[in-house]
Amino acid sequence: TCAPQEKQKLISFVSRLESKHKNAFLAIKAWSLIAKKYPDWKLMILGDGSLKHEMEGYCKDHRMENVEFPGFVNNVRDILQKSAISLNVSNCEGFPMGVAEAIAAKNALVVTDSDGGARDMIIHKQTGLVAAKNDAAGLAGHIEQLIMDENLRNQLAENAFRNLQKLAERDTFTMWIKELFG
Repeated sequence: TCAPQEKQKLISFVSRLESKHKNAFLAIKAWSLIAKKYPDWKLMILGDGSLKHEMEGYCKDHRMENVEFPGFVNNVRDILQKSAISLNVSNCEGFPMGVAEAIAAKNALVVTDSDGGARDMIIHKQTGLVAAKNDAAGLAGHIEQLIMDENLRNQLAENAFRNLQKLAERDTFTMWIKELFG
């Protein structure tokens, strides 16, 4: 196995850029509240969708230069491995693969309190930081907390990784199939 990559001052957001369910614009609104305080940090928006051009325009209008929109990329894993913090702002999510992938890359997570699977993986102040739905200021505050506290970032990332390992070990579907069908 190769050594883990050095984490950069990078915040990753992987999502379809849509308003319904994904609530993608919230990530940009939250970052706009603190982006100028942290010019050495960058928010990378990975994904595409109907909101992409509007989100890019918002960044331009608010002179947010530390945001990048590479769109749909094939090397999400590489970017997640470099990233120190990941965001998920969905209002509703089944099993959020983006959250699981960010945890596997040992990123600290800031999420909104969505309906669905993120609640199994992100427990506030234990495995990540959770903001209320549609709360840009709360989301920004949590991002800022992680930017300023590398020890907290590392602790939450490690706790989330161990929690995800436990969830995988309790593979309910496999146990259910074995019980039903031997």
